[in-house]
Amino acid sequence: MKIRELIAKQKFIQIFLLAYFCFGIWTMPKFGVPIDELTQRFIGIENNRYISGAADAETVLKNKYYGPFFESISYGLEQIIYNQPLRVKLYMRHIVLFLIFIIALNCFYQISRQLFKHKGTAEMSTFMLGLYPPLFAHAHYNSKDTFFLELIIFCIYFLSKYHQNPKLKWVIYMAIVIGIATSIRFLGIFMLVSFFIGLCFIPNKTVVEKFRIMAPVIGVSVASFYLVFPLFWTNPINGLGVLWQYITHNPWPWEELVAGVWVQPDMQPWWYLPVWLGVSIPVLVLLIFVVGIWVVLKQIKKGEKALLMSIVCLFILPFLYTILFSPTLYDGWRHVQFLIVPIFLIAGFGIVFLLNIVKSKLVFYTLGMYTLLTFWTIHPFQYVYFNEIYLTFFKRNTFSQDYWGLSANRCMEWINSQESNSAILISSSTNAPELNELWMNPTRNNKFYFTQKTGAGKYEIQIKRDHTFKKVNGTEVFMICPLKDTIARVVRMH
Repeated sequence: MKIRELIAKQKFIQIFLLAYFCFGIWTMPKFGVPIDELTQRFIGIENNRYISGAADAETVLKNKYYGPFFESISYGLEQIIYNQPLRVKLYMRHIVLFLIFIIALNCFYQISRQLFKHKGTAEMSTFMLGLYPPLFAHAHYNSKDTFFLELIIFCIYFLSKYHQNPKLKWVIYMAIVIGIATSIRFLGIFMLVSFFIGLCFIPNKTVVEKFRIMAPVIGVSVASFYLVFPLFWTNPINGLGVLWQYITHNPWPWEELVAGVWVQPDMQPWWYLPVWLGVSIPVLVLLIFVVGIWVVLKQIKKGEKALLMSIVCLFILPFLYTILFSPTLYDGWRHVQFLIVPIFLIAGFGIVFLLNIVKSKLVFYTLGMYTLLTFWTIHPFQYVYFNEIYLTFFKRNTFSQDYWGLSANRCMEWINSQESNSAILISSSTNAPELNELWMNPTRNNKFYFTQKTGAGKYEIQIKRDHTFKKVNGTEVFMICPLKDTIARVVRMH
């Protein structure tokens, strides 16, 4: 069957998602292991021990601020392959997270079909979201921010189903997911507020009828939040207060490089998020997003308000919150990564507008080729993607780079290909090389040993997060420079 016939039969999205999943699994080894992978897994272990009665609440206090929902489930699934090496278990974690992302992409497509009333626009929006470089990378390993993003998509999906068929069950499903999402990132509360604002614009419902919807949604959201957060089972009130104190006074101890400025903890400027968005979203997406805002405002003015208002508020409220209150964000803007969902949905309205003034083939071919080019030129280092604005106007090394040490994976592969000897000592300032050697080499065979003492190894692996590379007494023998910045290098010590 020809590709055109498949598209005509509305099979494009199924083919894309299948190909996307296969490519994601095939490319999974290239991304490696982030430096906090074992910490996240440990959260699941300790919470499962607490749930089973094998430990008391004190054992989970160290990581009490992070909801264990995904970690507990993934560790539970590990018991199916409990006799396999840790490498296999880590692969399983990544596969589960990526599979959930595929489901979320399909839900995003369904939301887009309802919003745009145009199959091609829905397909292109889903295609562009799936191939947004940082999100593709994070969907393999980020069990906090990307899992939270997936839950937000599910919330919008249930909300869209409610607007199609106003049965209470849809908003109850949404409320359950909001509770789970809020246990992971307290920013999930913005989904709840956005729903309430959208609810106010539903016509033909009295205040009493709207309250009858709001009340169970609040109750179910709160119940769901506590149900999936075991630490709060024994201390629900004080525990929530401690969590809020942590969120509003995040004890992040390190400075971060943004636009050439060293941003100090608790002193993030108002422009932090706008600048990050401006340099890490493809320029063409930013342009059609601006057009989409204009189109959405016109539609809201015409009376198409409820669902659109919720989606717009899901972008505006967190955006204004970060500007007005300067909460501690770090590692780029990954804490508010979910903003990419309303951004791409609003950008979809920009595509609809373009289709009214430009030939559809030109619009789809241009967006499709641009998306593929943006994605492929940096593969497999999508996690350090920067757009044309940064590449053109900013100096090198003016933003944070590989904050999870994933480039150590490629460095270890290079060293492994060069060395046939055993007992090779590798030094680095983090444990990223050791984690990624485990990821690529299940047998280990005592070929590599590791130390975090600078310059002590035969090879030094240096990963650029913020600061420039430390000077060591050696020769650079391998480096990684995906676009403009060198993000990692291997130095052979003298």
